Amino acid sequence: MTWKKVVQRTQVQGDPISDVVGLLDVIELNLGIGTGEESLGTQLSAIVADIERAGGSTSETNVESMRRIIEQLRKVEELLLS
Repeated sequence: MTWKKVVQRTQVQGDPISDVVGLLDVIELNLGIGTGEESLGTQLSAIVADIERAGGSTSETNVESMRRIIEQLRKVEELLLS
């Protein structure tokens, strides 16, 4: 019996949020800046999901999380520019 692998190309619609999350994870991994917590991408995904579930509004917890993520992204930017 012979097996043949069939590959079919399909066009995939990009998702901007997933693209950003993936990019953040790759940057963290390559720079070795993981904090031992959830990755920035995972944190951002959770916040976006909460906002979508709430119909566009957000909680103070999400606001604080976003501030923390923004600060970490500033550090990433400094590393990339140095």
